[in-house]
Amino acid sequence: MLVRNFLTCDRRWNDSHGSGKQSYSGFVFQESDFDAPIHFVRYSTYPPGSGVGPHTHGNDQELYVILEGRGTAEVNGERREVTAGDIIVNPPYATHALRNTGETDLTMLLLEIACKD
Repeated sequence: MLVRNFLTCDRRWNDSHGSGKQSYSGFVFQESDFDAPIHFVRYSTYPPGSGVGPHTHGNDQELYVILEGRGTAEVNGERREVTAGDIIVNPPYATHALRNTGETDLTMLLLEIACKD
């Protein structure tokens, strides 16, 4: 049985996809932990004004599960306000980004899953 607590995973400060501001994140699980086409599960905290810079993946879907806070998500030019409890589905080949527009930290789990060929 594989069990890990995302709240205690090893996290580091980084600039997520060139956002220009630091976020605090780390891997809970990586591809080698799965027998399914899941690339990773990551736990991240974004202080006010920081976020995930615009970027594009290949043939996979990335899910952003917002645990706390609020922000603005953008997928292929479409923007939407998001808050705790929202799950953002970033489609294959989509350009996507997320910015913490709140006054408190935005925390989320990120899951990246390969699509069928």
